[in-house]
Amino acid sequence: MERREFGSSGAPWEFNLRDVSRFMELALSPSMLENGPKPVDAFVAMLYEQRMRTRSDRHHVRALFRSVFGRDLPSRTPTLHITEDTVQVGHSVLQRRCTATSTRLRALGGQLTYAESLMTCIEKRWMAILVGGAGAGKTALVRWLASVTGNRLVEFAMNAGVDTSELLGGFEQVDVQRHRSRLVEQVSELVDRLVELCEFGSDVRVQAAAHACALLQQVRRADRDALSAVIAQIVLIARESQTESMTDSLGELITAVEQASQAFGVLEAAGRFEWVDGVLVEALERGQWLLLDRANLCSASVLDRLNGLLEPNGVLYVNEDPKRTTPVVPHSEFRIIMAVDPQHGELSRAMRNRGIEICMLPSDNDECLVGDQMAVARSLGVGRELSAAVRGAEPTLTALVQTAVHAAERVQRG
Repeated sequence: MERREFGSSGAPWEFNLRDVSRFMELALSPSMLENGPKPVDAFVAMLYEQRMRTRSDRHHVRALFRSVFGRDLPSRTPTLHITEDTVQVGHSVLQRRCTATSTRLRALGGQLTYAESLMTCIEKRWMAILVGGAGAGKTALVRWLASVTGNRLVEFAMNAGVDTSELLGGFEQVDVQRHRSRLVEQVSELVDRLVELCEFGSDVRVQAAAHACALLQQVRRADRDALSAVIAQIVLIARESQTESMTDSLGELITAVEQASQAFGVLEAAGRFEWVDGVLVEALERGQWLLLDRANLCSASVLDRLNGLLEPNGVLYVNEDPKRTTPVVPHSEFRIIMAVDPQHGELSRAMRNRGIEICMLPSDNDECLVGDQMAVARSLGVGRELSAAVRGAEPTLTALVQTAVHAAERVQRG
């Protein structure tokens, strides 16, 4: 690469101590499935090969690996295995929460390699940078993984006009409806957590969780006067369902809901302004996954505010908020992912250095590609029509879905 024999696409590259540190952390971390460390070859592919933007560059990385280690870097398609408790793709495993829901999104075979790397980043709390053109499946992959693991995903589309106030927050006029929506979200989080903890408990706790779910529907429909009474019932159920093992997990949520409910009851909106947290601060405090789509369209000076947060054990300083005297410490479930289309430029070198780049190239496995095409076709009710339309081509996921929809409409019309 120093002689510029490969790697020109996406250059300049940074290979430094961060990569060595990540490699050693992965090599020494125990596997959830085996009594020993994970295979080192998978880390080479994730940290070095998958950042390359062309198949030719990836072949050069493999040749370099062969010349150093005297053996080939294994080529494999990881398998997907989902149970009630875990999601496994290859050697990567993530825990599933009870709030995991079914989704129409499918795990395509051609993307499982990238899903495995993304899951490793999620497990290690590293920022993943998904690179690929429009329709490569970057957003869909993150949505599928968040849905199947039961994590709340917040998507924020970046553009050239985004400034720090949209990420960190700013002063806005007091809005009663905004406070109500925020309160309902907090109550919903409390009920979801209660259901998650009581699902495998006694019949009494299961019935209590079911009652809380019914009350949650009333919260969404109740007027301002009746809202506090319904919330008080949910809080009472949560307190009565608590055990010693649940104290830490439910206590903070119960306290937050009680404080928010009391504040909402005395809220006065006339002629007042208040600080409103931005999407990044909310995700940090609430333990959500944050997807910054088209992150390279944003000014580098805006993303530079994240540099301290993306360091090991990093925190976020929000000096603009006069009431916030301490830095924002990330929630244990918080994750940040960036999606980048290189046709519109690159992220800054500092930001690329703090993340794991995963370039999502189309699969070069014909069987895998055909299987993905047929999977999309079956989900939309067409099979042979789509196969004939895309035979011999390598369409993007967006083009594939559009073709399938068009084929389905033609089939319905006869």
